[in-house]
Amino acid sequence: MKVFVINTVVLNTGDSAILHGLIETVREAFGPAVRITVFDAHAAAARTLYPGIELRRPPWQVVTGDRPVRGRGLAAKVLARASRTLNIVRFRAAFRAWRGALRALASRLLTPDERLMIEEFSTADLVISTGGTYLVEQYVLVPRWFDIDLAIDLGRPLVLFTQSLGPFRSVVNRDRMRRAAAGSRVVLLRDPASRDNLREIGVSDDKLVVAADAAFAVARPAGLSTVRHPSGSPMRVAISVREWRWFAGGSASDGMARFKAALVDVTRHLVEHLGAEVTFVSTCQGVPAYAMDDSKTADEIAHALPPSIRARVVVDRAFHTPQALAAMLSAFDLVIATRMHFAILAMIAGTPAVAIAYESKTKELYAGMNLGRLVDDIESVTAQSLIAKVEWAIEHRAELEATIGDAVSRAHADARSVAALLRERYTPPGFVTTAT
Repeated sequence: MKVFVINTVVLNTGDSAILHGLIETVREAFGPAVRITVFDAHAAAARTLYPGIELRRPPWQVVTGDRPVRGRGLAAKVLARASRTLNIVRFRAAFRAWRGALRALASRLLTPDERLMIEEFSTADLVISTGGTYLVEQYVLVPRWFDIDLAIDLGRPLVLFTQSLGPFRSVVNRDRMRRAAAGSRVVLLRDPASRDNLREIGVSDDKLVVAADAAFAVARPAGLSTVRHPSGSPMRVAISVREWRWFAGGSASDGMARFKAALVDVTRHLVEHLGAEVTFVSTCQGVPAYAMDDSKTADEIAHALPPSIRARVVVDRAFHTPQALAAMLSAFDLVIATRMHFAILAMIAGTPAVAIAYESKTKELYAGMNLGRLVDDIESVTAQSLIAKVEWAIEHRAELEATIGDAVSRAHADARSVAALLRERYTPPGFVTTAT
């Protein structure tokens, strides 16, 4: 059995955690012999970090040759955009010819890589659009729809894996999302809000299933760590931050200035009043090929600290796999997480996590885990509001660890239950699963 996974960005360790959970779930559903091929936006760089995963360029890149155009001026960017548009028009015409059995004409219009891509996708037993948060309108959606549409147009069974999506205000995106849902065996959603967003555009309830984030599938609840620093040693706190451009209440520059100022004051409080050692580390860092590097934002916060405080602060700039990051976080006493999967990996490791939500997905996650009081909002976060949550978490540590342990166990079971759902919604003809 061949399973293709599309729309991944595994240089983001949070997305990688989702992919690892997806892979475990698919193999539980259909057996360990399933061949899984992942089509990733940075396939070449990702291969060096994840040699055990078969990674390929996604269809969008094969057709458009899409690459960032940096430092070449407006004319070069316009030319690149025009070239991309022409390639898409050419490919769509060729693809129609290929589907209409005009293979000779199609062969003259398609590049060798495009022909191979179409032939390969035509043989996929199942195509899964990965979980996460990418079908939201503040991001560029055209490449995502393109790859989903290819699977639908080739008649491949499709699953949209566990994700947060919407709301969809654009008429084009509403139509594309309805088509994607109609072409899927099941649409897995991380939260009721995403389900409501699809109901609002007319997607049938029989397609929609709410389940825990796929990253919880790799949790090992029986092994939750309760080991922290030795008695008498300083408290250890890990903080993840990020750049955010989509503030609803003002400009990005003003919003980020407020966010960073709050983190400066919180870091000072942790060191001066709680005697803590602070490490800035995140799920998006340490890979030059990936545009996001949260350690740059961490550096700006650290350099705004007085020297006496800065001496107790470390900015970790290295890349970490999900497994390595979870192991690392198990040695901390507390986490402050802007990245949602940083919080998830911390809680999988048994470490309490106070969250700063930049999208509704984090609030939905924490509400489902009975941890809503530990979430702040990036739009309104202040040092005072964050410190109050940190101090509550420290004061109620034993209670919080029990709550987290129970919540992670439930989320793990829920995420793994998707395997049975996949078997129910799709089993290839003649396939006999070896899953137990």
